Amino acid sequence: MGKISRRQLGKILLTGAGSLAAASAGFDLHPQAAHAEAPGYTNRMRGVVFTNGTVAQLNDCMVRGSYNKKKIVTSIGPWDGGWSQTNRTTVCHSIPGETIVRTTRGDGSTNMGTSEWAYPVAADIVNEIAPWYNTHNYIWIEIGNEPNGFYGWVKWAKDTYGWTGTGDQPPPQLMPGTYDSRADEYIWNWRYHFGEAVAQCRANFPRSLIISTGLSSWINPGRWFEIAKDKLALCNYIGFHVLNPNSFYDVNCDYTRIIPLLQTHFSNKQWFMTEFGIDAGRANTYLSVAQKQAKGRQYAEFLHFSKSSPILPSNCVGGVYFHQMMNGTIEPWYNIYPEGDDAFKNRVFNG
Repeated sequence: MGKISRRQLGKILLTGAGSLAAASAGFDLHPQAAHAEAPGYTNRMRGVVFTNGTVAQLNDCMVRGSYNKKKIVTSIGPWDGGWSQTNRTTVCHSIPGETIVRTTRGDGSTNMGTSEWAYPVAADIVNEIAPWYNTHNYIWIEIGNEPNGFYGWVKWAKDTYGWTGTGDQPPPQLMPGTYDSRADEYIWNWRYHFGEAVAQCRANFPRSLIISTGLSSWINPGRWFEIAKDKLALCNYIGFHVLNPNSFYDVNCDYTRIIPLLQTHFSNKQWFMTEFGIDAGRANTYLSVAQKQAKGRQYAEFLHFSKSSPILPSNCVGGVYFHQMMNGTIEPWYNIYPEGDDAFKNRVFNG
């Protein structure tokens, strides 16, 4: 590959035509990944989590926002044919931006009947990723989701020890200050499976990049980092979630909890927000056009213009907002399509 100027690189990234990055953990140059240079730079990667809708709606969302990253989940997605080979090919090769593939196995935020589902069993992870990798080698792999969530660690604690929380709170035995070391057993088991899953992904999908699991930012992610740091650090990027109540200036929220922990444990790694968003509008279920536009603008300012407290550190290379969701079944107040995507792009390029 010949040399490319900073001006040429900026043009590539801003148009969503592709991107470049040196992959960590011994990988060669990945042909599409991008390094962020500093907070406020518009070349930080940006995109959307596609939860459901049509493939055409996902394409429209990507174009409207001038996004260069799209995240899909293997078990949910398009109404028009599910994840058929045709739809996988379209998403990977025709819709703008790189594709992040998140596995269903390893998800602790969805009730699958057993807390052990949140263990990312390597064979299951490989089976989920294989058809996507065979469609396009240069995908990003995200292994599982929030294993410390209510149907993973929390369910295990309740089933094993009878620990419960008040209302919608997790058991106090899982939280800092009242922590019970017996809860470590689940994390150690998860650590083993995660390490095996990473190893098998490296062996079977050598051209892909791996993002570590995004933990629930409020159910003691720090303890998970302490126990599983070595396995998480095997990934190319450290994934994390930021879902704040009202803005990215909120206090005592996902953002202010997770950033200090990431700086403590992974300051030498690049980070990627595998979900970010603002919860405001829940009472209305569906957002108005004005609410969508306001969120889209806030998302652009957070990701690209340092409009948060603290500002997003420069080793965070990008993020995908949560989410494009078209049928109202899963937290529809996060859906900003299409007006919010227009507002995002307008803020990035027109101020």
